[in-house]
Amino acid sequence: MKSQNLTTKAALLAVSVLLTAGLAGAQTIAYDTSVQPGNQAYPANLGNDFDVLKPIVVESLGRFDSNAPAIVPGSGIQVGIFNRDTGLQVGPTATFTVPGTLVNGNEFLPVTPFILPIGHYSVVAVGFSATNLNGNSTAGGTYVPSTENTGGGAISFLTTGRYDTNTTLDFPATTAGNPFQFLAGTFQFRLLATDAFQVSYAANLDIGDSYVDITNSGSSGGNLCANVYTFDPAEELISCCTCTVTPNALQSLSVRNSLISNPLTPSIPTSVVIKIVATTAPTCNASTASLAQLGGGMLSWGTTLHSRSTTPASYGVTEKPFSVGDLSREELRHITSTCGFIQSNGSGFGICRGCAAGGLGATNAQ
Repeated sequence: MKSQNLTTKAALLAVSVLLTAGLAGAQTIAYDTSVQPGNQAYPANLGNDFDVLKPIVVESLGRFDSNAPAIVPGSGIQVGIFNRDTGLQVGPTATFTVPGTLVNGNEFLPVTPFILPIGHYSVVAVGFSATNLNGNSTAGGTYVPSTENTGGGAISFLTTGRYDTNTTLDFPATTAGNPFQFLAGTFQFRLLATDAFQVSYAANLDIGDSYVDITNSGSSGGNLCANVYTFDPAEELISCCTCTVTPNALQSLSVRNSLISNPLTPSIPTSVVIKIVATTAPTCNASTASLAQLGGGMLSWGTTLHSRSTTPASYGVTEKPFSVGDLSREELRHITSTCGFIQSNGSGFGICRGCAAGGLGATNAQ
């Protein structure tokens, strides 16, 4: 599960039969440790420092597992990530009271995905013991340093570690004296998608239909939820729905027949703004999309009608890709909560008709 270099990625893209298998391992292990015995029973906090250069999503937390796969359940080892500037924990805690998933010399537990913005962090583990040893380069005996994976330049690693004498999880303030000194905590992450929020419009809907076509390049490693939100000229969300888009599939929507045929408000608009948010959630729901679930690889196109400078009046079709936008927490909160209101209180109105397989395209309207 080490990060793949560009040559490997290019090869995977060129060989379609390997595409899904290669990209399914899209998560990167930050500190990847070989199977080896631990050499220290340190019960207090041990930290390894790293910097985030591009926003990432952390999806599991891990701990060094001495002589894996000889898991000792019920250890109670805890792992968390702390902001080095504030000393505060960011994201949840993983508590290893049950066996996790072994990957090489580390054991991982899934956590609710959370975002690490650009910044300075330390992954901290606490609770190692004589039956669950950690590694320390200065403790003697067998010690093989971990391999640090940047995820294609998303993070960088400081050689410093840190520790304290507290036996409850906290941010240890004392800096260790040797580079990459500890085998303790680690995590799995992926790059936060930057193409997951796309925006376009459709006009002159009283004259003719417009269409939206969506595909999935496969770069996220699996299916995407295309969560669709439609706004009228008064900036009101009038419909929402979601479509599952599998890699290399094509899904389409008719603006007239799907997006505005069952609006929350009684009037039918003649123009709309369409926003699509791509997520990798296991269950697609346009009211529960979150920033941590954003998935990359969605490609969207839209048609619309434009008036020609002719007498009598006539209209022509144009098609263009959706524009990629910056999605703020506030905007996502607004559209998902409003969609949730529509689902709960709209009496069936405001739920768009969903996608159809295959492509749709407009024809000239005179």
